[in-house]
Amino acid sequence: MSLLAWAILVVLILGAVFGGVILADRSRSARLRNRFGPEYERTLRESGDRKSTERQLAGVARRRDSLEIRPLDPSRREALQAEWATLQALFVDEPVTATTRADELVTVSLRERGYPTDDRGETASLLAADNPALAAGYRGAGPVAAAGVSGTDPATDQATVTADTDTDRLRERFLALRAVFEELTSAAETSDSDSVTRQPTDSSPAATDSAATAATTDESTAREAAIIGRRQRR
Repeated sequence: MSLLAWAILVVLILGAVFGGVILADRSRSARLRNRFGPEYERTLRESGDRKSTERQLAGVARRRDSLEIRPLDPSRREALQAEWATLQALFVDEPVTATTRADELVTVSLRERGYPTDDRGETASLLAADNPALAAGYRGAGPVAAAGVSGTDPATDQATVTADTDTDRLRERFLALRAVFEELTSAAETSDSDSVTRQPTDSSPAATDSAATAATTDESTAREAAIIGRRQRR
């Protein structure tokens, strides 16, 4: 084989290798974008570098895949839901306390499902590997201090809010936490589920339960808004 033929062969081999690397890189990017959705874009904005973003998210995906995420036992699910109903009633008179305890209840639910909860950012990232929209809601809830807490009532030693806008922020955070809580504790999950993401068909019992839950949620939201509105006008 002539020198020219060898040179052409080497060029072809290098081109094939280079093309394979590019295709593999694009495939990896597509998989991560598909799995993490908005979380991919959020991480990219923070890092400013695609390769760094993908290394980070690939690590999150490996970490998540090593976890055993499990559904809640039915009796435990009912107990948690009953506790949430108590907090929802408490919100009318003690919004700060109710919102703080709601955040704690979401943390308990996450922990019992199998998610690490020592670091909120890590928890949200792992949750994003299963349900990016749910992770965004969890991140968006933020700490109580960010919701407008502005002092302590000396008579009761309870944290207070001093303006309607503060109460509105607490209500928004409470509702965001409720959306996360309801997803984590939904009865539509199956016993062999390894993810909080559910995609039932329209005719399945799970879809029926989901629709009923959505209707109940809408009704509860309306009642809650009316009660809070009356409280703000007092």
